[in-house]
Amino acid sequence: MLITNDFVFVHMPKTGGTFVQNMLKRVYPEATELETHLTCSDIPEQAKGMPILSIMRHPMDRYVSQYHFGWWRLHPHRYCSQAQWQNMGVDPETMSFSDFIRVSDTYFKGHFEGQLNGFENRKADKPLGWHTEQFIRFFYRDAKDVYAELDEETIQSGAYQEAEYPIKFLHTECLNEQLVEYLKEQNLAPNQIEFILNQDKLQPKEGTKRQAQDKWQTYFQNELATFVGNRERLLFNRFPHYQSQVITD
Repeated sequence: MLITNDFVFVHMPKTGGTFVQNMLKRVYPEATELETHLTCSDIPEQAKGMPILSIMRHPMDRYVSQYHFGWWRLHPHRYCSQAQWQNMGVDPETMSFSDFIRVSDTYFKGHFEGQLNGFENRKADKPLGWHTEQFIRFFYRDAKDVYAELDEETIQSGAYQEAEYPIKFLHTECLNEQLVEYLKEQNLAPNQIEFILNQDKLQPKEGTKRQAQDKWQTYFQNELATFVGNRERLLFNRFPHYQSQVITD
């Protein structure tokens, strides 16, 4: 999280937040930097009420990014207990992408360090996805209650959005340009911010770098695309421009 004079930046993992945070620190050298992956509900009292900036990424692209970055591989205990890893019958060192999707849906969702995290939903007709849980946790007031009450009517109507913090979302696929436009809206001079347009992607020091030409579409055959599309249906409803890029039943 970064608190500038104009807004608070909230960084959900694997969306391009490392890049944005580094750019913002150059533009706002006096900004206050807190723990990286704090949620909107963690914004300190003195910054409550300030505009909030964050980033969304196509859910399927984000799954591929998480798989390659491999934080779960470097720090498996943060996701599952040793017994759970053994019960899965998969090795985190050699796990395939399709197994990663299955494991994240079964063992990462609803858990932290192998223990239940308090996010549970029994009202939706079909299970919700790991990314949906993270989205609600990062960007919603009373997040556990909102998640617990999600049903199909609420998802389709968008009524759950009443609990969403007022956030300006940038999108990973056009991050440089959208960040510059947002900063212009904060009345920053072009010569302060246009350097951002020519900056390359950044990522945390740990993890495996993904090849730039590696497209997420190549990872999803129809069955896997349908599975993720159904699990993350709330996100595709909330950000409908992603919907046309996924096949679902």
